[in-house]
Amino acid sequence: MRQSDRDRLAHETDEQLLERAKRAPASEAGRLAFDLFVTRHRAFAVNLANSYLDDPDLARDFAQDGFVRLYGMLPRYEPKAAARGLLARIVRNACLTHRSRERRIVPLADISEAEARGAADSVAGDALSREEDAARLRAALGTLPERQQEALRLRYFQDMSYKEIAAALDITVNYAGVILHQALSALRDRLG
Repeated sequence: MRQSDRDRLAHETDEQLLERAKRAPASEAGRLAFDLFVTRHRAFAVNLANSYLDDPDLARDFAQDGFVRLYGMLPRYEPKAAARGLLARIVRNACLTHRSRERRIVPLADISEAEARGAADSVAGDALSREEDAARLRAALGTLPERQQEALRLRYFQDMSYKEIAAALDITVNYAGVILHQALSALRDRLG
């Protein structure tokens, strides 16, 4: 493949890359397109898996498995939803299945201190003191329904758009906004 072809692929959207990989999976361009998608989103997939599993080694395995599953789904891929959201749904579902089998649930209330401090800034603003209120935020997050916890995890810890959250949770974009609004309102009430 010529350098100009690689440069052109680098400017394609995720959806265009997956569509190219779908059209010609055995070609060099198709393989390169999927490899570029993997390169763009490897860290995202690992971080997402780790937020569910709390095990970096296992998270890397689940992220890799997510890409393998996505590649296997390419013949049926339709770029209706955000490609990153589809990857997130695949990784999320695999992690949730694993957790249910292992009975090793990592509640959102057990997020790390650094994550909680960052979320405290994003969710509740500067009014919260970082050290004291990180623990209050973790406790308040743990009281939310699981779907709200997941939506907040995807929005504030994985920096996903509403469209990507909707794809990951298999809901509409409007409903993703409703869930996030409800979660944020509940957190504001609990944190005073």
